[in-house]
Amino acid sequence: MQKLEIDALTPGMVTAEDVYNYNDQLILPKGLVLTQKAISKLHFYDVFQVRVEDEIVPVEASPEETPAPAAPIQEPAPAAAPTPAVAPAPAAAPTPAAASAPSPVSAPAPVAAPAETPRPLPENYADMSYTEKVKISENFQIFKKTFDEEVHNYKLRINQVVLKNAPLDVDLLLEDALKVISAGKTSYDIFDMLHVMRENDDVTYSHCMNVGLFCNVFAGWLGMSEKNKRLATLCGLL
Repeated sequence: MQKLEIDALTPGMVTAEDVYNYNDQLILPKGLVLTQKAISKLHFYDVFQVRVEDEIVPVEASPEETPAPAAPIQEPAPAAAPTPAVAPAPAAAPTPAAASAPSPVSAPAPVAAPAETPRPLPENYADMSYTEKVKISENFQIFKKTFDEEVHNYKLRINQVVLKNAPLDVDLLLEDALKVISAGKTSYDIFDMLHVMRENDDVTYSHCMNVGLFCNVFAGWLGMSEKNKRLATLCGLL
């Protein structure tokens, strides 16, 4: 098993684990033999690295990637001789039952959802560093927006305590931090995002939020209960 960046993937490689996107949706299942279409799907969902098996399986193009053979050209059938016109028979008068019966209404045909169009990548994408790729991803933009909003909320709550002697509501503080954690799919995502945002760090409040997130991740790695994970997160925030 090995962990490769998306640009190093080739058709025939086999996924060694389920691949999820930023919103925790399954993108590719474990054991899937990669095709060029599957690799393009990973680019579209901003997945940067995938674990694959050491073996490589010969793969053929999927039906969607193989052009359909051209239909054979058929000679037009000879025109049939015109038939003499026949006067239409008079329509029968409708019976009372038939006149009162409502005409059946067919259900509207389901409309297929439009296919997602992959977001174009920069021309120099292959030469960009991993950090640069993270920074231009949609996942990072969502995480950063959530982080900035919750740090602002955290700052307001602490200032209420310090300047107005308001009671400290630890549940609200935890709610702010857990929203940021939910914006990252995995603990590794959180480290990646915070590393890229280092130049945006606030001296006090962003640092406290960072420590709270780290404590939450470490508590999860240590197998702590949910109650103790929340306690560790709160200790980091304070």
